[in-house]
Amino acid sequence: MPSSYRLMRDLIIILLGVFLPIAPFAARAQTASKPYRVGILTEQRAEDAQPGIQLWWTAMRQLGYIEGKSAVFALKAAEDKFDLLPRLARELVEEKVDLILTFSTPAAVAAKQVTLTIPIVTTSADPIGAGLVRGLAQPGGNVTGVYIPLIDMAPKRLQLLREAVPNIASVAILLNPQNSTARLQAKATEAAAHALRIATYPVEISNQGELGRAFQTLATKRPQGFIVMQDPLMYTAGKKLAEFALKNRLPGFHPYRTFADAG
Repeated sequence: MPSSYRLMRDLIIILLGVFLPIAPFAARAQTASKPYRVGILTEQRAEDAQPGIQLWWTAMRQLGYIEGKSAVFALKAAEDKFDLLPRLARELVEEKVDLILTFSTPAAVAAKQVTLTIPIVTTSADPIGAGLVRGLAQPGGNVTGVYIPLIDMAPKRLQLLREAVPNIASVAILLNPQNSTARLQAKATEAAAHALRIATYPVEISNQGELGRAFQTLATKRPQGFIVMQDPLMYTAGKKLAEFALKNRLPGFHPYRTFADAG
């Protein structure tokens, strides 16, 4: 097995870490004459991506990788500007990284557009629709990773919110309009809400600077609850969203643990 594909396998193991304990794989320590260069492509701000990168290093150390010796990360952050992703992906290709790691469909699509040979590891809710793979059983090409059925999960999240608030009649849908997967989640949520006779309206947040405007919209519209569509931007905003919800006694469903940790 080529060394870069062993690295790809181990990164997939880490992606599956929610389901598979990493410790049993620790014996797979890699010994390379030069460190693997893992390019990380994200739409997040660099400062927001750092905590996640540190978590990755923690997991990779358990697999036997040594920072600077057997692997290094090269971060390209779009600073909440999705239109920068293609240029940043090209930069990673020009830097001859061994593998590109992304955490969303838009970043993975940008990477695939500039290379058909460098392995790309990602998580995606719509890998076939986005053109990343031909199929789940036989993906083909240079993209692999973990499929998360976020679009199918979106209606269930609304049902869970309704169970918590039985008489809920209106729900705000918070989404990043730049993320195609978030838009599909919102569409599925709206369809489920219509069937349950729950009124919905979108609240779009494209970057951290728009959180204040979103909060003002929620305070003015006064919905009976809100649901957050999964997206890296929303992960970063989890604590602020939780603080707003607590202050305004507004029931909400957030897909990330940061929301619950914040209270």
